[in-house]
Amino acid sequence: MCKKSVLLSVVFSVVFLSAVCAETVLDPALWMVRELDRSEVSYPDTDSLSGFSPHSGGTIPKSGTIGERKVVFLREVALEMAPEGRAAALFVGPSDYPCDFYVNGVLVGRIGHYLDYYNSSVYLANRFLIDNSLITGKDTLAVVVYPEYEQTILPVLKVGEWTGFASEVFWRNFLNISLIQASVVIACILAAFFVLLFLMGSRDPKYLWFVCICISFALSYSNMAMYHDGWLMTTFDKMSHYGLPLTIFFLFCFALEISGLREKRKLFKVWLPAFMAVPVLASCLMTLIANDKYSLYVPFSAYTTGMILPFLLVATLVLLMYCVFKKPRPDTIGAMVGFLAILASSAHDLSRFLSGDLPFVWLVPYGYMGFVLSIFFILALDQTAVLKKIQRQSVVMEKQHETLSSIVSNLMQVSEGLVHSSNSLSGTTDETLAVVEHYGMENRACLAAFSEQAQSVEGQIAKISEQMSATASRVPDAVARQTRSAKEVTESLQKLGRQVVDSLSSVEQSNGFIRDLASDAASSRRVLESSREALAQVEATSLRVKAVLSSIAELAETTNVLSINAAIESARYGTVGKGFAVIAQEIRKLANESQASVQESFGGVEEMSRAIAESIKTHDAVREALEEIIRKSHEAAKQSAAITAVVHDEEAESRNMSESADRMILETDVLDQLSKNERALNEEVEKTLREISQNFGKIRGSLENQSAMKDTLFAAVERMREIMRVNSENIEKLKASIGRAQEAEVLLKS
Repeated sequence: MCKKSVLLSVVFSVVFLSAVCAETVLDPALWMVRELDRSEVSYPDTDSLSGFSPHSGGTIPKSGTIGERKVVFLREVALEMAPEGRAAALFVGPSDYPCDFYVNGVLVGRIGHYLDYYNSSVYLANRFLIDNSLITGKDTLAVVVYPEYEQTILPVLKVGEWTGFASEVFWRNFLNISLIQASVVIACILAAFFVLLFLMGSRDPKYLWFVCICISFALSYSNMAMYHDGWLMTTFDKMSHYGLPLTIFFLFCFALEISGLREKRKLFKVWLPAFMAVPVLASCLMTLIANDKYSLYVPFSAYTTGMILPFLLVATLVLLMYCVFKKPRPDTIGAMVGFLAILASSAHDLSRFLSGDLPFVWLVPYGYMGFVLSIFFILALDQTAVLKKIQRQSVVMEKQHETLSSIVSNLMQVSEGLVHSSNSLSGTTDETLAVVEHYGMENRACLAAFSEQAQSVEGQIAKISEQMSATASRVPDAVARQTRSAKEVTESLQKLGRQVVDSLSSVEQSNGFIRDLASDAASSRRVLESSREALAQVEATSLRVKAVLSSIAELAETTNVLSINAAIESARYGTVGKGFAVIAQEIRKLANESQASVQESFGGVEEMSRAIAESIKTHDAVREALEEIIRKSHEAAKQSAAITAVVHDEEAESRNMSESADRMILETDVLDQLSKNERALNEEVEKTLREISQNFGKIRGSLENQSAMKDTLFAAVERMREIMRVNSENIEKLKASIGRAQEAEVLLKS
């Protein structure tokens, strides 16, 4: 009832103030506008309105010819002096750039900052007092704006009474700033709460995604929640631009988690979130490298707001629709409702922005906050289900407690039985120790007697083994040496036989060579004799040639004499004998040439005769040498025949010796086999004796082990006594614990 009365009083006060306070909304289309350089005077002379032009009511103009500019808006307003106790005021809505407000040339208010730093985003609504002394009845209102790149429309401007604007300023600032601050604080509290839940054991990935959504939502509206007129606002604007795409990306991941698709395929678990994260990280990188408002807002509006956010919103909507139609659970339906609130608020704000009308309050933050709260309620329902499950488990635990009480009573009975059994076991242990002690004494006596007998038998076995080893080693060694000697003799005889065969082959080759040499020498002698006969014939022919040459020389001499006589006769006949004289001269020339040729032929024949004589002498010497070779070849053939006969005799003797050596090797092999058989028998006997000795050792070891086992048994019985003592103590402790448990059960029941 109290809440309803407060709400009614607030509504009544708003309606009353709106009714009693006269307000005048300044139409944006009735302004005159002029663009100036910032270096000019703060408030220009407006008496003549020179350079001003009518304003269309839309965005502020921009000529592009002025670098650092300011734009002056001017209009006339009808201000009325406020009654006593009241005051006139100028209402200014949120703005996107710094503004100065003048009434009749006097500065009455300022929003934003443009001097040593630039702060252009003004989220607060303001009201500025207009003193009655400034009001003339025909007043001039000037708004000087200082944009860098902004072109949005002028803020909402109203003139009226100071108290009349109080409620509007309150509600605008409450809805645009205060509630946003509260939403950011709530988001941070929810994030901290679910981080604690996650760390305390609730390892649900949905909690982590919800924490990321809350943190990114707080970042998205940190510029509005932390608004102040200071240079840090650029940093808060950057944080806001980081948070907005991250918020929608985490919404997508949360929807992917509740859809259950991440558990089915690696595509939805890794690759799809990674693909969606790439443009978001690119947007964050652009925000990081921005150093002023222009580089911060213009790429963000074109890339992030124009492309990335619609893409992420559509992808999230499709995923949530799949969740609702595939798995219509409370969490999927709640997430879909919250996301539809985001879409509806975004559509409302976008339509108002495109129409050029600034809304009373931007709804997008409340859409996101609605989604955050819907997810919170979804997770709260999950926690409620967990709590109910815990309650059911507590009921089960109570039943288990009753069962445990029954078990405790049974344990009491069992412990008493254990005490009785341990006492009986202690008496049995004492009897066992007495029997073991008696058995140990008998075992020691048996061990002493057996040890003496075993030592005597082992000594005899050792002597027999030594004798057999010595006998077994001497005979095989002698047989082995004889076998090696026979094999060496056989190898020597075989080598000698091979050498005899090689010698016989060499002698046969020498005989053939000698025979061939004698035959070749005889053939050479016959050829030499034929050659000498031919040389004799050549010598006879040369004698006949000499005789012919002598005849030719005499004929040439006679011809020469006749030519001389013919020349004399031709000279005597004068002119008539000239022709005959020429013939006589030619005949004489021919005779002279014939004589010269004959003389030259005589020289060649003489030289040939000398060469033939030398050849005959050489043939005689060669014939004598060949006859000597033939004689020596016959002698060598006789000696080779004698050597061949000797070699044949040696070959026959070596074959006989080799056959004798082979028979000796066969006999030594038989002896070696017999010695090996004897050695094998000796080894078997020796092995049997060693086994007997080892068996004696094993028997002695077994008796010693039995003695040691007796000591071990004594120690085990002592440990059993100690264990029974400890069990008795534990039983007493168990009784005490059962008693305390029964007392606690009584206290719980009471």
